[in-house]
Formats: sequence, C-alpha cells, structure tokens
Amino acid sequence: MKAKLFSSLLGFYLITTAATIAVISQRNSVVLAQPQNAQKQQADGYLTKAQGELERGSLLSAKGNFQRALQIYQTIQDTTGQKDSLVGLAKIDYQEARYTEALFNLRKAERYNSGERDGQLLTTKGLIYLELGDYHQATQDLRIGVHYLQVSGNRDRSIQREIQQARIALGEAYLYLGQYQPALTTLQSELNSTADSHLRRRVFNIMGITQLELAQYEEALASFEQALRVANIPGDRVGKAKTLENLGRAYHALGDRRKALKYYQQALGQLQSMGAWGQQVFVLNRLGVLAGDLGLNNRALEYLQQAEGTLSSSGGAGRVITLINLGNYYSRQGDLEAATEYLTEAFNWARSNGDRIGETKALSSLGAIQLQSGKINEAIASLENSIEVFESLSPGLRDRAKISLFDTQVRTYSLLQRAYITQQQPNEALIVAERGRARAFIELLARRLSDKPHQDSIIAAPTIEEIKQVASDRNSTLITYSIITDDTDRESQLYMWVINPAGNIEFRQLDLTLLRNEYDISVANVSESTNQTAGGGVDSEQPVIENLENLIVAMRGDPTELSNQSDRKRVSTLNGYKILIEPIADLLPTNPEDKIIFIPQGMLFLVPFAALQNADGNYLIQQHTIQIAPSIQTLTLNQSQANSQTIDSSQALIIGNPEPMPEDLFPLPGTEEEAKTIAQLLDVNPILKTAATETAIKEQITQAATIHFATHGLYNDVQGLQSSLALSTIDGDGFLTAEEILDLDLQAELVVLSACNTGRGKITGDGVVGLSRSFLAAGAQSAIASLWYVPDLSTATLMIEFYQNLEQTNDKAQALRQAMLTVMEQHPHPLNWASFFLVEQ
Repeated sequence: MKAKLFSSLLGFYLITTAATIAVISQRNSVVLAQPQNAQKQQADGYLTKAQGELERGSLLSAKGNFQRALQIYQTIQDTTGQKDSLVGLAKIDYQEARYTEALFNLRKAERYNSGERDGQLLTTKGLIYLELGDYHQATQDLRIGVHYLQVSGNRDRSIQREIQQARIALGEAYLYLGQYQPALTTLQSELNSTADSHLRRRVFNIMGITQLELAQYEEALASFEQALRVANIPGDRVGKAKTLENLGRAYHALGDRRKALKYYQQALGQLQSMGAWGQQVFVLNRLGVLAGDLGLNNRALEYLQQAEGTLSSSGGAGRVITLINLGNYYSRQGDLEAATEYLTEAFNWARSNGDRIGETKALSSLGAIQLQSGKINEAIASLENSIEVFESLSPGLRDRAKISLFDTQVRTYSLLQRAYITQQQPNEALIVAERGRARAFIELLARRLSDKPHQDSIIAAPTIEEIKQVASDRNSTLITYSIITDDTDRESQLYMWVINPAGNIEFRQLDLTLLRNEYDISVANVSESTNQTAGGGVDSEQPVIENLENLIVAMRGDPTELSNQSDRKRVSTLNGYKILIEPIADLLPTNPEDKIIFIPQGMLFLVPFAALQNADGNYLIQQHTIQIAPSIQTLTLNQSQANSQTIDSSQALIIGNPEPMPEDLFPLPGTEEEAKTIAQLLDVNPILKTAATETAIKEQITQAATIHFATHGLYNDVQGLQSSLALSTIDGDGFLTAEEILDLDLQAELVVLSACNTGRGKITGDGVVGLSRSFLAAGAQSAIASLWYVPDLSTATLMIEFYQNLEQTNDKAQALRQAMLTVMEQHPHPLNWASFFLVEQ
C-alpha cells in the first residue's frame, strides 16, 4: 500500500515538476527575448541615425553610431545589421581617403551577405577600387551595383544619390580606361541632373582632369574654379583638397609655378590634417614634379620618395603615377637602370589594372630610356606599343579634343622617328612622321566622306607605296619636314624627305644645334638687337636666333613677334633658304612649272616659302610652283572626294567690305572694289556692305564652287577655332568663326581668304588650327590664305591677277605663282606678294 502510494506521489511530483519547469522555461525565454528585441531596436536606431549623419556629412558622429550598431548586431548575431554597419563604416573611410581600411570593412561585410547582390556594397567597393587604380574591377562593380540599386525599386533619396555618385565614378573610370568621350558624356549628363553640392564638385573635378589629359588647360582651369566655387558641405574635406590639388595642376600646366605651389601646399596641408594617405600620394607627386621643373632635384626626390613611402598606407592609390615620376626622375639623373625598373613596374601595374593612360606614358618613357641606352630595337617596340595604345584613345572625341590629345604625344612620335633613323630606316621614319601628322584633320575628312558621317573612321597611316603613288598621281614633288627634339626637348634635328613623281624617296637631315652654336648669343648682342629694333635698324648680316621658331617668325618679316622679345632682329629670307631648301636643292625639279607640295610641321606652316631667297637673290617662287598640304594622306582623301563631287562650277560667292563692321574694325573700301572686279570676272553679283550678313552668306555658301572673302581676318593663336572673318553686324555679332565654319557642308573647289592672317591660328601637332583648316575640313578642296597683315592695294592687284590667270590655266598653283610674279614687278618687297599661299588636299 505504501509502495503504491509512494509511486503515485512520485508520479504526481514528476508531472508537477515537469509542468513547472516548462512554465519556468517559457517564462525565461520570454525574459530573454525581451532584451534581444530591445537590443535590435536600439541597434536599428543607431544605424538609422548613422546613415542620416553620413548623408549630412557628420562623419565623426556617424562613425560612432555605426560602431555602436555593429557591436550590438554582433552580440545578437544579426548578420544583416552587421553587413549594413560595416558598409557604412567603409563609406566613411572612403570619404576620408582611408581606402585600405574601407576595403577591409567591405570584405568583412561580404561575409555576412546572404548571397543576394547588394547594390550599395558593390557601388562602394567600385568607388574604392577606382581610387586604388583597379579600373577594370571598379567599372564592373559600379555597373552591377547601379543595376541592382535601380531594379530594387527603392526611390529613397539616399539611394538615388548613391546611383548618381556611382555614375559619376563610372565617368572617371572611363577616363582612365582611355574612353574620353564616354567619360565626358557621362559626366555632363550627371552634372545636368544633380543639384547635390558634393556631387557637382566631384563632376567638375573629373571633367577638369579629363581636360588636363586632353591638354585643354584653360578649360580645365575653368572646371576646377567651378569646383572651388561649389558651396562647402560637411564631410567633403577630401573633395575640397582634391580641388586645390587640381587647381595646382592646371596652373602648373599653364606655366604659373608660383600659383601651382600655393595650391599644392594648401591641398597637402588639409590632407595631412585628415590623415588621408590615399590622396596625399598624388599631391606629393605633383610637388616632386614641380620641384624637378624648378631644378630642385634633391627636393624633387624627397617628395617622390615620400609618395612612394605612402603607397603601403594608401592601399596602392597613386602607384602608377609615383612609379612613372620616379622613373623619369632617375632618367634625368642618368641612372637608367633604376629608371627602367620603376617604369617597367609602372607599365606592368597599369596594364594589369586597365590604366590605359598610365600604360602609354610608361611605354613612352621606357622607349626614351632604351633609345638613350642604345637599345634601339627595344626602344622601337616600346614606342610603337605606346603609340598603338595612345591611338586607341581618341575615337568619339570632338575635333578640338582630338587635336589637344595628339599634342600630348608629339614627343613619342619624335622619339620613334629618331629610333628608325638611328637604325638607318628613313622610310619607316617617314611613315611615323606621317602617322603623327594632322590625325584629327584626317579623321574629320574621312568622316565627311564616309556613308556613316556620325561615326569615327579608323584611318591607317599610309604605306610607302601609297606615299609614292600620291607623288605620281599629283605629278608633284612632295617635301615633308619633321622637327625632332633631343632628350631635353630642345630642337635637335630637322628631318627632310623628298618624294618625286617617279617614286624615288630621298632623306636628308640638318643638325639644328648648329643654329644655336653658329650665332653668338650674349647679353651684348641681345642688347644690340633690342637697340636696333627700337631705333628701326635692321642687320641681316648677323642674325640673332635661338631656335627654329624665332627664325620662322623673322622670315615672315615681322620682327616684333620674335618669341624672345630681346631678339627682334629681322633674319633675311636667305637664311631660311639655307636651312629649309639648300640641303635638298639638288633634288628639286628644274622646270619652274613643275609643282612642289610642302608638308610642313608646327611653326613651319608659317614660313612664306615663296619668299625664300637663294644666294643669287632669286626667290623660290621664281624657280618653282608651290603649294602646301597638311599631310600626304590628306592628298589621297581629297582626291577621292574630288572624283565624286558634282557641282556647278559657275556658282561663285564673292563677299567684300561688310558694313557695319564689328566694333573697332574699320571699313575696307579697297576690298569692295576687289570684290566687284572679281565678281565681274566670274559673272556673278557680289555681296557687299550691309548685305554681307552671316545669315545671307550661310544660305548661299554651301552651293558655291568658288568662295571669296575680301574683309578683315582675325586669328586666335590660343583658341584657334575662335579665329574669324568679319561680316556685317546687321543680324548678329559680325564674326564667322572657324568653329562655325566646321559645321558647314561645303562643295567648294576653291576658297580664297583675301584678308589678314587667315592662314594663321593655333599651332598644334595637327597643323594650324584656324580659318583655312576649317574651310578644308568643311569640304572645300583648296584654300588660299595669308600669313600676315596684307597691304590693301597690292592684295587687290594680286587677287585680280590670280582669277584672270585661273581662267586661262585652270591651275590654281600656277595662277597664284604668275600673280605673285606680276605683283613682284610692281611691288618688289615680299610684304606685298608673299603672304598668300595655296593649301590643297
């Protein structure tokens, strides 16, 4: 009985105890659950607060709240919260240019990702890889990140801002990948769509950097100044420091070293106060290059070594630019082994990370060192590869940007020509010279001739056989000049190729260092020349020159425009003949009616070839029929255009003495008489005075076979496309600019610019960017333009003689030559007849 009772009691106890334990356990789980839910709510609060502070730029406060949220999320093992907190911390590190720490936090955040694509995580990672120079990875992460943020459907303002920031970063990535036009298009689109101060500053900065790479220094400065004017916002201290650095870069490029130093030092001070290693490396590089330019070699090395020392802290940001600058420094110091090591490492890093700009710069510098070391085959390979990469960068750019871009690589083409000449391969050097000549102009012409005019055409450089064929087809002797610089970028050699109609190619060269050594440059003779210029004296027996540019300016007969203002002595055209013609005189045709086509380079486009005078006192125009071409290849392109055109050759547009002229321009009654006489010869009515408006001319110009302007010409040697012809101000500003002419669709066989300085403009690697180039690019087959301020009376006589001769011979070059010879009899000084030249494609 007791046993049974005990058993019953025990059973009851166990049942009761189990129930009690269950109740207690349930109560305990509720008790435990309540603090955990409260902790999550508290962490969520910290996270939301931190995200708002981050958006407002309160980085320090945001960082504290992200850390508090992360600690709680770790305690309660909330992986989503941990990921979001770590991404927030990475964003702060990014904004403070601590890229290594930012990447570390992102990699931890990726461990808590559920496998879904996180748009914010990817765009942040893309931003960081962009700063670290891994452009392929940056582009991939930014594109995918933007896609996932867009498809998420989240219209929150912070998400939309994140998308805009990523798109701007994509524009920057395109820049370093060498895709200039997509970069500019993307940046302009984002600039038009955002009012956010931080993002607008970033856009202006990247646009300015793009313009710097395109050698558009004035435009870059304007972009950086706009960035500086953007209102300062909290959390954008790095953005402001970058702007100061970029202003320094622009002023450095423009030659204002004092302002460059000022802005570099301001930028460095701000970045050092933040501990922003990832950005300090760039400013240290700028200061190193500036110190080197000032001849402060020890200081330059100190800055560059400091930059190299920050690479480990910066996570690799600025590695390529640091290695290239160190390589160039050691090259200048003669330590070619160290230079080669740095540049090779720079090239390898740039190539593996998609830095196309860094790749071409490293290869060019490597090629220069290899050439200097006598490793000619290696130099040729490096320089060819550099040019190949470089030439892939221009598609899609506008004409002006292409011109500026090619100007940045003139030295590389020059080095490659030197390498081939050293190898006794002048024909290969000729191809390189042609390859680097008027490329933007050639692409403009090719696009106009293409059945897809809105797409860039890939134009290969002409082969030797094609060059010979041009001379044969034109029945002309081609003379190509190329100015070669030495390792210090001073003129060292003048290369000359002569290609005759039979297809024979002869190469000659002239040592330009003799020009410096032959004439004694001293304070005494500089003072003497200044005195003679001020007093109106001219001494052609002892010309004082320092470089080819001074010689060319002097040959044009304007001693006030010597690049060195102390050297204002007129150099006789006899010296021009000795330098440019005498070395090849035995190769020129003996029949005065046989044509010579000069293909100049750079400042040589301003040489009045007709006025070059031999030892017997004869001018070149008395011995030869002369014309100019921008390049050999343009002659082939225009030939196909000429063969395909059909236009009424009787259609002529003759403009003279527009009224009223733009302000400060005086009337030209002589041009009115000139226009009337020529119009009578061509049996058309001239457009004169108030009728000569831009609207009226544009309505008729596209159908004219002959176009003649007798008015004022204004050239701009800084912004060549702003060179202009003066028209009536009745319905506009009275200026037809070279940029506006580019947009015309001309069919003209001949454009005559009977005005002052119409053959001048900005001297570039693409030739003279100005009026004559624009008319040719717009479709005209040939143009006659001038090199200086032309006298009214003799110019009118020359033009009338030209048209009369043209009617008889139907040969523009011969007609111009005969007109010059006629005017020479009446007005012997070259000022009166040698200014005009025929440029034909």
